[in-house]
Amino acid sequence: MQEIEQPPKTPETPVFGSKDHLIDDIGLGLEPEEVEESQNRDPSSFSSPQKFFEDLATLPNIMSLAGVALVRSGAKDITEKSGILKIGLGRLVDVADGYVARKINQSSDLGALVDAGLDKLGMLYILKEAFKQKALPRWLFISVASNQMASALLAIVEQASEINTEKRPSKWGKLSMALEMASIASILYLNTTDQKSVFLDKMAKILAVGSQVMRWVAVVKYAKDNPIFKSNQTNRLKEADQESTA
Repeated sequence: MQEIEQPPKTPETPVFGSKDHLIDDIGLGLEPEEVEESQNRDPSSFSSPQKFFEDLATLPNIMSLAGVALVRSGAKDITEKSGILKIGLGRLVDVADGYVARKINQSSDLGALVDAGLDKLGMLYILKEAFKQKALPRWLFISVASNQMASALLAIVEQASEINTEKRPSKWGKLSMALEMASIASILYLNTTDQKSVFLDKMAKILAVGSQVMRWVAVVKYAKDNPIFKSNQTNRLKEADQESTA
């Protein structure tokens, strides 16, 4: 008797909050090649009030809070060297909390959301005080604020969609964010010096321009990889294929 071949199984779409779909340290997801790292993240943060508070009261989340507190304190003195130092320390703590979470096995979907929200809040404090004190060039302020809003909106659209994917920011995206913060810090620091250096001022501006080009490339790439747009593009290609074969 001839065996009937079974059709290949269609891979199931990962459910938001599961180990196959998790938000990373800045809220943009996990790449397929990073799925192994995500297995330590407990997807059940919202399964019960007890689990919620257990995942909330963790060392990485405390570090995130400490980091944004440092940034907020430093932003109030954004025209002083002491304020810039606090901002720098706060951003370093924010970078370190994700590493600590993975090392001590305290990664969770709630922790990732907390970290993502506080990261955006910290940048909001910096931009708010920079605008009040006119500490950054207008074009840089507008560019940074715009790419922050764009990436946040894309993340919200992705998480609100029924189509979920596993991805995290690329190395290019992470590098662009690091360069963006370095350019902001360098400009803020140069504003505090009595002796102005034309060379250092030009280098800071070049770094700022380069970082913004990289940031917008990363945002555009993220938009193209967004499941909503990918789904629409796939549907359009199918419709075009059906019309051509009709």
